[in-house]
This record gives sequence, C-alpha cells and structure tokens, in this order.
Amino acid sequence: MRKILLALTVLSPLSAFADAGNSLSIPAYWYGVPLIAVVALAMAFFFYKAMMKADPGSSRMQEIAQYVREGAYAYLHRQYRT
Repeated sequence: MRKILLALTVLSPLSAFADAGNSLSIPAYWYGVPLIAVVALAMAFFFYKAMMKADPGSSRMQEIAQYVREGAYAYLHRQYRT
C-alpha cells in the first residue's frame, strides 16, 4: 500500500511541491508571479493609451489600415466557424 501511495505522490501534478511532511510548500519566487502579471497589465495599458493618442496617419494609411482590419476580422470569423 505504501508503494502505491508513493507512486501516486510521484505521479501527482502537485508532487513538485510536496515535502516530507505531506504539506504543500510553494517556492518563494512564485510569490512574484502575480506582481509581474500586474506590471505586465499596467505596461499593456500604458502602451494602449500611447497608441490611441498617436496620429492615425494620412488618409491613405487609414485606408490601408481599414483593409488590414477587414482581412483580420474575416480571418477570425473563418477560424471561429471551423
């Protein structure tokens, strides 16, 4: 029975976190992951704001951007259908 429990512990996805006392311990650097995620979201927000403030370009550039947008939406629509 002990061998089966040991095998299940080794095969468990949480086995990397199990210690000798059967309690879960999370490595210290994992506590930084939420912080890094928040920083990444903040950077994405600031990049988005900077992009929205930027000059949209000439009328020809806007026309080309509209063609690219229509093509991208058509591609996504096709991907969702299949």
